[in-house]
Amino acid sequence: MTFRVVLDTGAVLAYAAGSVNVGALIVELVDEQAQFLIPNLVLLEAAAELTPPPAERLRRATPDGLRLLDVLVSHRSGRVSSFGADDWRETAPAIALFGSAGRAVAAVAAAYGVARYVVTTDPGPYRREGLDAITVV
Repeated sequence: MTFRVVLDTGAVLAYAAGSVNVGALIVELVDEQAQFLIPNLVLLEAAAELTPPPAERLRRATPDGLRLLDVLVSHRSGRVSSFGADDWRETAPAIALFGSAGRAVAAVAAAYGVARYVVTTDPGPYRREGLDAITVV
């Protein structure tokens, strides 16, 4: 299966922050009956960044960003996958090149044709490697 796009950690965090760009892209994908991929390593990085420190967790409920991640991962046009985690021999060098596991698995997905485009807040690293990226804010 080929996904139209793969979301990297920056794109998932932008969605969790209420990005209209990411939401509009998802609406477009639904209209075109296309699907998007969220590698579980991307989801884990985003969730870790959105999770409050232990002392704060005792004083407040789940942050809105984490609630929005629940919405994103349950979307009918999206698929959360272990892609990248199982392909560790390809992903490990990409982590060194792209600087994080989330960027690396998104790049590997695009490089191997699993997804056509990487959705990101920082397209530079992908474009330098000849990968197509869609920028969101």
